[in-house]
Order: sequence, then C-alpha cells, then structure tokens
Amino acid sequence: MNKEIKKFTIGIEEEYMVCNPQDGNLVDKASFIMDSFKDSERFSYELIESEIEANTSVHYEINDAIFPEELSKFKGPAFVTALSTRLKQAVSIDNGIMHMMGLSNIPMIVLFGPTSSDKFAPKINEIKILDSKILYSSTDINKISVEDVINNLN
Repeated sequence: MNKEIKKFTIGIEEEYMVCNPQDGNLVDKASFIMDSFKDSERFSYELIESEIEANTSVHYEINDAIFPEELSKFKGPAFVTALSTRLKQAVSIDNGIMHMMGLSNIPMIVLFGPTSSDKFAPKINEIKILDSKILYSSTDINKISVEDVINNLN
C-alpha cells in the first residue's frame, strides 16, 4: 500500500438517538439501555444521555471496515419490514428502505424529487406523497421543507 494513502484511516461511527415512541422526544435512557447490552465494549453513550454510539475500530481499507448492521444476526429486507410494523407512521424518501417499510402497510409520508411518485410510491392504504415536482415544479427534493412534512403527520 502507498505510504501516503496509509496515513488515512477509515472509522465508521453510527449514533442512535433514544426517543420516546409516543411523542418522538429524546429521553435520557442511554445508560439504562447500555446496562442490558451483552457487548458493552461495542457501544458507548455520549455526554447526553439520549445518544448511544456504536464503536468500531479504525481500518486502512474499506473492505476491512465493519458496518454496524453487519454485526447483527438479524438482517435483511424481511427484518426491516417486520420492525416497520411497530411504527405508528414513517417518513422516508424514495429508496429501498421505503419499499421495505411499505410492505408493512403502515401510514407513510414519502418524499420524491427526481424520481416518479406515480411509478415508485408504495401502493398502501395510508400514504401522503410530497413530490417536489408537483409542490415546487422542481426535481430538487430539498425544496420540500420540514414544515411540509410536519403538516402531513398524523
């Protein structure tokens, strides 16, 4: 490996925010949750008690880096869909996770930019589509504001 390249390392950091499932507000339960982890060296909590961080070691090559999702014995589209059934409502953009959540038939708000909402929106009972092409005559999904999303929450 080139000596200049070896000066750079890859560190993957994944942070999870602990939220109240009823109102979505952050809750100070990180230490309580950390006490139940079997692999306590793998996770730590930040200064604020509502954030848990997944710790990974530093690597020199991407192929050697471990992504947090790979450490779970549960994974894949079926797992994402099963977890989604526990959600009251989901907000997503047009991506693979959105399609997996759509299979759980939960209420969703889906944001579309350059892709076609007619073609790619899940065919589910309760869906609100925020399409930047319709709302703002633009393919730029960033035109959809936080207020647009909040105004469509159940």
